[in-house]
Amino acid sequence: LKELQLKKPGDQKKQTQLILVGRSLGGSVAALFALWLLKKRSESKDALITPICITYGSPFIGDAGLQRAISKVEKLKSHFWHVVGNDDIVARAFVVPRLASQVVPDAPAEFKPFGTYFLCSKVGCTCVDHPDSVLDLLQIRDVDPADLHVQAYDYGAVLQQLKEKIRNKSSAQPRGNSSIQIGLSLQLEALGIMAHQHK
Repeated sequence: LKELQLKKPGDQKKQTQLILVGRSLGGSVAALFALWLLKKRSESKDALITPICITYGSPFIGDAGLQRAISKVEKLKSHFWHVVGNDDIVARAFVVPRLASQVVPDAPAEFKPFGTYFLCSKVGCTCVDHPDSVLDLLQIRDVDPADLHVQAYDYGAVLQQLKEKIRNKSSAQPRGNSSIQIGLSLQLEALGIMAHQHK
């Protein structure tokens, strides 16, 4: 850990980037470690490690205070990238009220997102960095806990499908008249929300 925290004063003044990656609860641990490294970095003028944290299907780890602290500093926000699948129960466990009560019955639903979120489905992906929008989009598809089977969400398969769609240049026609309507329609479709509501 000493090597990760600080470079020796005589070393070259070159920043070293450390990429932390975790899935599910491991992503939450990676985010906490990245926060710790960023704190240590801010306390030392010799700290040259720059962490980037990428999580896959991880539950939120902070409250409104942590969310505000990170959102105030644009540079801090860019250190956290979260990928969430629309059917991933672990990532949504503390967001959707019915799921939260199943996981921890007495816990208040005060967990808040921070960083940039890539919300994915088999149809596509959209990028959101506004915390309230992330919460709203994750809550749109309320899920009955009885219908869920706890199994690993296959992010590799979703990424492969997205690559194929890019290669094949999907011919789906967006709905709407204005560019804003078309953009929103495509984002909702990418999240699997439009298809879910039409069923």
